[in-house]
Amino acid sequence: RYDLHCVKLYRGKEAVFINGKYKPVLSAGHVAIGGLKKAFRKLKSFVEREVRKFDGTIRKLRGQITNLTKVRFDKRIKDLKRKATIEAKKFYKSRAGKISKKILMLAKKKIQKAKNFMKPKMKAKLLKLLKSGKSKSQIKRLMYTEKSAAGLTKAFAKAAAFAALRIIAFEALKVTYNCWKYTGEPKRTCLRNELTTSTRDASFKILAKFVAIVLDLTVIEPMSHSASASVATTLAAATAGIGAVSYPIVYVTCSVTGNLLIWDLFTRVMRPHYNRLFSMIAADVRQFVGSLVRHIPASVLKCVGGPKVCGKLCPHGNYKDKRNVCWACPAGFAHDKRNKLRCSKKAWMKARYHGSGKLLPTSCPRGTFFDPIRGGTCWSCPRGMKRTVYPVTSTKACTSGSNTVQLQHLRATYHKKSGCPRGTFFDLIRGGTCWSCPRGTKRTVFSVASAKACVSGSIFKARYRRATHHKKSGCARGTFFDLIRGGTCWSCPAGSKRTAAAVTSTKACVRSMRRNTLRYARASFRKKGGCARGTFFDPIRGGTCWSCPRGAKRTIFPVHQSKACEGMVRQNARRNGVAR
Repeated sequence: RYDLHCVKLYRGKEAVFINGKYKPVLSAGHVAIGGLKKAFRKLKSFVEREVRKFDGTIRKLRGQITNLTKVRFDKRIKDLKRKATIEAKKFYKSRAGKISKKILMLAKKKIQKAKNFMKPKMKAKLLKLLKSGKSKSQIKRLMYTEKSAAGLTKAFAKAAAFAALRIIAFEALKVTYNCWKYTGEPKRTCLRNELTTSTRDASFKILAKFVAIVLDLTVIEPMSHSASASVATTLAAATAGIGAVSYPIVYVTCSVTGNLLIWDLFTRVMRPHYNRLFSMIAADVRQFVGSLVRHIPASVLKCVGGPKVCGKLCPHGNYKDKRNVCWACPAGFAHDKRNKLRCSKKAWMKARYHGSGKLLPTSCPRGTFFDPIRGGTCWSCPRGMKRTVYPVTSTKACTSGSNTVQLQHLRATYHKKSGCPRGTFFDLIRGGTCWSCPRGTKRTVFSVASAKACVSGSIFKARYRRATHHKKSGCARGTFFDLIRGGTCWSCPAGSKRTAAAVTSTKACVRSMRRNTLRYARASFRKKGGCARGTFFDPIRGGTCWSCPRGAKRTIFPVHQSKACEGMVRQNARRNGVAR
């Protein structure tokens, strides 16, 4: 403690009178600072002592909190496992679809594998690795080595055998269930059809299962272990116990997800192609299955269990509803594939043939002819005249006399080479003209008058240019151009015209010598004629009568084809009595 009285001048300097002595101000500052340092040292030791006490308290609390949290965590995990087991059993019993069964089957298999990783010996190794701070590749190698110790070959053979047996057993149960209610020959027919379908489905499922097992053991397993090791090493940085628990969880999640994804992709992509290939041998498979079913004794082909099990059957072609009532479609209708109680007609139907038009009671009398005008009418030509190709109502419907045309073929006369200058080329446009492409370009297949008539560069970097028009072709008036020999000029003799024959042939030109003694007359209307009511006339086979099914209309297709009529009529099935 310092007794500060006053500050005075002492020997020309300011001094502080402390405890009866004068001390310079600077010395007083040193004394004050020294006291402060001493006080701070005491404060520091006090703080360090208190911090050590606080750390001890925190460690005690942390241990208590960790133990409490662990107890609660373990209790929560047990509750979740118990609830998950109960819900999984309920979900499995409900049989909510194939994919649900697949998920449960895979999850059960993978969880069983994950349990192996949580065995005391295996868990101790995993905890030791996580605490040692080794890399995830070392952890993955250890876990996969433990998995491989059982032998991948043995695992594949075992999984494949069990999968094949399970698929075959399931298909056998399905065939038995679908054909159980039949007796006698209907049961034999059902067995033949169901066994053929089951052969197709079972063979594809076994193939898909083999592919899934191979990919699971060679791709998905290493990938799942790699992901699990990565997550476990990351979480082990906080607590080794959490890292050990996370390993089987991540493993199950990755493995189940990968297997489901591969199964779904393989089924969606390959099933249509497989069905198409199987359809090529389906007839042979059905025949082979039929030969096996044929030898089953009739005494075995019975339904056991009474009416409640066997059910009441409907006649062939009928379908039963939920109330055990049979329904049938009217004549000309068929059951829809999606809704068996809805009936529909086919969109295309054949026309019905009724016979030749001239043999019907309402056909045209002898000496007259039929024309489809006005729905079908009968006409006649004046005596000595014949029917022409002109409309029956025109003044040239009938004709007599002759129209003789004598053709005389002649050669064309060669004149000269085409007159396009050198460096240009000929084109038939505008009666024959001369053109040229810019330097460095070539002629294309486009029109000579278009912007793409010429091209330069490669096919990947083509540059199109226009062609340049020069002049009219050099053939003289009265002559014509021909492409032969690179472009030449020709002419036909006076009074003749160019034909389609080669310009160098003897038939390049033609001259007609006509002698016309034709006389035309009108046709006379006789009466309404043609086909019976409800039918229509078609000129096929010299004139025949046809009709379309009720509700259908005539199309533009030939009358003898299956698409001659069209119609789409839908109606409900009619009740056909109670099943017996």
